[in-house]
Amino acid sequence: MKDAIGWSVFPELLKDLYRNDTDQGARPDIPVTTMVKVLFLQSTFNMVDEQAEKEIKDRTSFMNFPGFPEVIAVRRMSSGETARTASGTRENW
Repeated sequence: MKDAIGWSVFPELLKDLYRNDTDQGARPDIPVTTMVKVLFLQSTFNMVDEQAEKEIKDRTSFMNFPGFPEVIAVRRMSSGETARTASGTRENW
């Protein structure tokens, strides 16, 4: 499905529905394409938000399809958030 659907059209189609408040101090947005892919997974596998979040964190295929963890890493780097490393220490992204 990753290559069968033209995912690049969604940002343009949904630009009026998706507001970016990053310049007003809000967190950086998750890309529209990523959000649509998560909605696609939810619809295909009949999942609610919490279940989708759990499955994306748990399954490699669910994580790779919408583009995680790259999307999360980019969001954290641009917002200056910190994250836990494997050793349990905190580091700036």
